[in-house]
Amino acid sequence: KTLERLQKLDAEIIHAGHEPSFGRNQMKKIINKYLTGNNSMSDPVTWFNKISKSGVDHYSNQSW
Repeated sequence: KTLERLQKLDAEIIHAGHEPSFGRNQMKKIINKYLTGNNSMSDPVTWFNKISKSGVDHYSNQSW
């Protein structure tokens, strides 16, 4: 319900917090991915192990 409300906002710039700011069209794309189930991790353990092996400090660098 929250994502559906956000889609209706007349916002031009979204300040997401962990990522650079983006526009309304990008917000709609992100929300649609979540609502259709296309933005989820099927196996978090495998994902975490892959990030850990990459040499990136996944606790301080959240560009993953």
